[in-house]
Order: sequence, then C-alpha cells, then structure tokens
Amino acid sequence: AEYMGGHARTTMIHHVMLTNKQGNILFSKHMGSVSIEDQKLWEREILHACRSQIAVAEEGNEQVAMSCDKYIVFSATGSICIFVTGSGEDDELALLELSKILATMLRSLCKRAVTEVMIIEQYSAICMMVHDLVGEGFVDVHEKDRIKNFIRLKQGSY
Repeated sequence: AEYMGGHARTTMIHHVMLTNKQGNILFSKHMGSVSIEDQKLWEREILHACRSQIAVAEEGNEQVAMSCDKYIVFSATGSICIFVTGSGEDDELALLELSKILATMLRSLCKRAVTEVMIIEQYSAICMMVHDLVGEGFVDVHEKDRIKNFIRLKQGSY
C-alpha cells in the first residue's frame, strides 16, 4: 500500500447499487448504519443525479457525479448499471476501480451476458461478493493486485 503522511490512502465506500437501464433497483447495499428512510432517500438522489445517462450507459464509458459531498461513479455491464458512492482520498479514482472490479466479477458470476434475470438468479452470490469485496466500507485503493487475485480465486466459489 502507498502511504502519504504515514497513513494508508483509503476510500470510504458508502453504497453499491445495481439497476436495470430503466433505473429499477435490483440490488442495493449501504455501508454503515443508515436508516431505511435515509437509504431510500439516497437511492432516489443517485438516480436523480444520473437519470439522463442511465438509459444510454454503456460498457467502458464510466460517469462521475457528485451529490451531498459524495462521489457517484456509475458504469454499465450488459444491461445493468453499477453505482458506487463514496468519499475519502482518491475519491472517484478508487470508486472507478471498484466499479470496474464489480463489473468483472458480475461478468464472471453470470457466465453469460449480465442481465436483470442473471442478477436475480445470482442475487445471493452478489451479496456475498459485495460483502467480501467492500466489507465495512473501506477499500485500500492500492491493493489492486490483491483484489485481482481475489477475483481469480472467487470465480469458481460462488
């Protein structure tokens, strides 16, 4: 890990969400203790901030928005949009890397095109994958090799 001023550079992940291209939420995980009301409010805020790009989102064309002092990075894989929100050092760069990792893991999990049906069929595996990857919400942005190894090891185990 790279250190600046004696501290590891980390990013706090607040939320991971998967939607279809119509903006319907298929998966949502909030890190930390957040009330149901605040969770729903934040999900609406994310969709509002990104609404003009959701329908035209395409793989490899990541977008960044900001709302309530949090970065929102969203991308697409197949017919699914991936939203990752967070704050901290390296903000959107770390979120972008996490978004790419999640897309890779989803493609690996689904083994076919990443679709709404595949997300529903693989829901429990996605829950475990996100928990294993993000855990309590902190991601060391310089552990890319460890994360890539994690993907290879986990591909056959979900």
